[in-house]
Amino acid sequence: MPKIRTAQELARFGFGMLAFLGRRTTPARDRQAIQAMLRRRTEAFLALMAGAVYAVPQSPYRRLLQAAGCEFADLQRLVVTQELEEALQTLQRAGVYLTTRELRSGVVDRPGLAFEFTPEDVENPMSIPHFRSASGGSTGQPRTAGVSFQAMADWLPHTGFMLHVHGLRNAEMAIYQPGKIALQNLLTLPALGSPPARWFSIVPLSDRQHGLSGPMLRLLGLSRLRGVRLPAPEFVPVDNPLPVAQWIAAGARGRRARMVFTYPSAALAICRVAAEAGLDLRAGAFSLTGEAVTPARREIFRQAGVKIVPRFAMSEVGHVASACPASSSRDAPDDMHVWQDLCALISYRRPVAGGLYEVDGLLFTTLLLSTSKVWLNTESDDFGTLRTCDCGCEFDQLGLRQHLSHVSSFGKFTSDVWAQVINPRILPLLEETLPRRFGAQTGQFQLVEEPLQDGQRRLMLLIDPKVGDVDPQQVEAFFKAQLAAGLGTPDASGALPRIEVRRAVPIGTPGGKVMPYYQVSMWRQAPAARA
Repeated sequence: MPKIRTAQELARFGFGMLAFLGRRTTPARDRQAIQAMLRRRTEAFLALMAGAVYAVPQSPYRRLLQAAGCEFADLQRLVVTQELEEALQTLQRAGVYLTTRELRSGVVDRPGLAFEFTPEDVENPMSIPHFRSASGGSTGQPRTAGVSFQAMADWLPHTGFMLHVHGLRNAEMAIYQPGKIALQNLLTLPALGSPPARWFSIVPLSDRQHGLSGPMLRLLGLSRLRGVRLPAPEFVPVDNPLPVAQWIAAGARGRRARMVFTYPSAALAICRVAAEAGLDLRAGAFSLTGEAVTPARREIFRQAGVKIVPRFAMSEVGHVASACPASSSRDAPDDMHVWQDLCALISYRRPVAGGLYEVDGLLFTTLLLSTSKVWLNTESDDFGTLRTCDCGCEFDQLGLRQHLSHVSSFGKFTSDVWAQVINPRILPLLEETLPRRFGAQTGQFQLVEEPLQDGQRRLMLLIDPKVGDVDPQQVEAFFKAQLAAGLGTPDASGALPRIEVRRAVPIGTPGGKVMPYYQVSMWRQAPAARA
């Protein structure tokens, strides 16, 4: 849950919340704010580097810059003579970057350069968070990051502009997320003139990592002092989100669209229970973040008649990208415009799966003085396609011409065993090929990696018990044959590692996501097989 430990911290949160709830914005103001931030992005970058990197002796980025012979005056000259992204590419080639392994371990060990650092060394000393929150825990190990109301104020025009561009600014809003993520949307939407009508919690309110404590809930009640009435949270488990589907369907009787902020896997579950209950979701829309929007998932949303707005955000960086309204799902299921005023993205060819193949790894650089973390060419286990083009939409007219699409992660599985089987076909295999072959639906197969006590790891393929009778040996043989074919070695299926097939409900992350693949943490047991 958002961690606030003392009365002083509670008071800081309460006063900060009341000040933030006094904000109001309009599409015109949103556009002006984003344009102003775009104009000063280079200056913002240099200010952040000066105050949070070069002024912090223990900063790993300072050590990397100095190892590359780049003092602050050199950095100033570099960004003056080159575009910011081009300058970051130059720095990356000079060794100024952090891999995911380095960031999480706090150890940089390269030829001629070795040092250690702590998580606090990448904190932004110029930002004091009002609360700390955790990520969705896609690997079973949630990451924490602070959030300040100043950062939320900086992100506010971007949420407003996104809703305006997609024609959803006046929609009725609901939230179906864990408390720590819901909190940001819960307080942001009133400033846009659309306070949430319902708050569905995807995890129990008492959840220690992702719920909200009693003191926090009582503080949220103070919103009435600003004339804002926030809805009470309602726990709705992701395995039966019928109340959310019913709320969306009820919108068909009115004249306003109904939009839900949630994860793609939760939106899939909503569409599934709606179909089973005969509910019409065509008045609905989903703002989707936290997971990949794949072609199979997008097709299900299309069949349900709901509009989707994919977004990319991270607890450490904040808002990264939002869906392009002019894109075609034939081009990419998740074509998004990068918020270039908030962060800078570059990509580089990165070997993965033991060098089996390469992906376009993404490197992130924060630009705001208000974010609690400082990232400079830092990995997040994500890869995708970056391109710059003129699409003609309102994002493009604003000057946001960098597009990001086909976003996925290369770091969900870490073992040498997994390196033998991971390949670009894994997602369509789990979400399209297996369901089609065995009469299932997208989301009913999940690949799981579990650590064993002897230090080894094993792979399991979970089949939702709702799927009809299937032969586990037949499923394993077909799965491995498809993997081998994807590797270009159709005769090698027998050499692939053992994959145990179990009938069990796919595992959700601590934050409520249900991913196509999951890494069981050391403190959580794998599901038992079901008949």
